[in-house]
Amino acid sequence: SFLSFREFMETMRIPEGREIRYSAFANWLFRFPRHQRVDDAHRLYEEFRGVITGSVVDKPFLSREEYLNLGVRQSIYLDNERELVYTLFEKYLVFLKDNGFYDPNILAHNYLKDISRVYDFVVVDEVQDITNIQLQTILGSLNNPDNFMLCGDSNQIVHPNFFSCSSLKSMLYTSASLESRKVMRILQSNFRNSRAVIDLSNRLLRIKQKRFGSI
Repeated sequence: SFLSFREFMETMRIPEGREIRYSAFANWLFRFPRHQRVDDAHRLYEEFRGVITGSVVDKPFLSREEYLNLGVRQSIYLDNERELVYTLFEKYLVFLKDNGFYDPNILAHNYLKDISRVYDFVVVDEVQDITNIQLQTILGSLNNPDNFMLCGDSNQIVHPNFFSCSSLKSMLYTSASLESRKVMRILQSNFRNSRAVIDLSNRLLRIKQKRFGSI
């Protein structure tokens, strides 16, 4: 089977409603008066999709208390901004329900109970565009929980989900079998581009990391 994440979910059950997209999200946010919202819709979208939802696998989303207590590197927003962000998140949940939308991370958590162990091996490409709860749903479909391969590049993120390689490893290495084998592999060679393109890309990455850090 060759599936997108949405197609994978549909093998279990067709979701009710439509997946929320950024354009609909931004239109919803900018209906609020300026003093009742944040200015950057894209940052808020990423916070909702990669921090408040998506990052945890034992619940559909963080509680207000859990969110407010996150460390500085676990959130896009500073401490003094998070009360407003979570208030907007609560309004976002109402917006989803009232307008026939669904959040893919919340849906993935709800689907955990529907997973059947049907696959012998799973390969996830572009894993940097998958949240922890989405990955948990995928890996739950394995007959043998160790039979999977994750491939990706944290410098090629397309979907806003606050991807963190350390967060991903923390989730996976709760399994003793994975921890003992040290299965991380960094690919050093690139056969897609010329040497000049690679050198320029690496210089830009070093500038980015020096200026902004790893996030």
